[in-house]
Amino acid sequence: MNEELEKIKELKIKNIKVLNVGDARDCDWCISMDKKTISADTDYVALINQNCTCDYYRGRLLADIKIE
Repeated sequence: MNEELEKIKELKIKNIKVLNVGDARDCDWCISMDKKTISADTDYVALINQNCTCDYYRGRLLADIKIE
């Protein structure tokens, strides 16, 4: 995930969207983060380590690209 975040930053993408699996194995924190848009500068791995109580994190991060 760190590599994905670095690539997003290299491409100068400003925001990422959090997507989770959405089943019974998601903890409350993962459920609360689903479909949220956060700054690409956020240390999301640290947030996972501090907040996620799942057996292992199964979510994905997507670059939030706005085409104008």
